[in-house]
Amino acid sequence: MDAKFYSHHDADNGFYFVYTTSARSSPHNEIASRCCGSTIQGDVAVIISGPEDSNDYDETFAKTELLKTLDFYRKASPDTVSNERERSRIERKTGISLDGVPSFHL
Repeated sequence: MDAKFYSHHDADNGFYFVYTTSARSSPHNEIASRCCGSTIQGDVAVIISGPEDSNDYDETFAKTELLKTLDFYRKASPDTVSNERERSRIERKTGISLDGVPSFHL
């Protein structure tokens, strides 16, 4: 299962993409699970990526930035952050306000 999570910066143009192992026998990865909002097992590879309609993000990141983001998710809900960032991106792209439209996470 692959997953994503957004940076601790309030930006909607890029995110960390997580490649995971499919081995269910691997140990639980608490840090990746906390950031992605789903159960992640084993080692992961993390890259910077973004939505198909955006290339406005750095392709490299500093270890300190990733550590700040991991710390951010100690208190932040991955679902809430994802919903807020996706809502922001859609509003910016379409120019339509989504106030009052309920959020959901797939």
